[in-house]
Amino acid sequence: MIDRYDTAQIEADPTLPLVRITRDFAATPAQVQRAHTDPELYARWVGPNDVTTRIDHWDARS
Repeated sequence: MIDRYDTAQIEADPTLPLVRITRDFAATPAQVQRAHTDPELYARWVGPNDVTTRIDHWDARS
């Protein structure tokens, strides 16, 4: 299981269409990658706890 810390650093440059969010996790890089690329894991941690996430199509290629 990946434990999430409660703090994040958010940077938004007003001249670019980009928001960068930096957060530390008590997890290995492989665990964090899997949490972002496995749709079942992603749906479990994204969003507020009282919201259900349904993913109809998932394509984690870059």
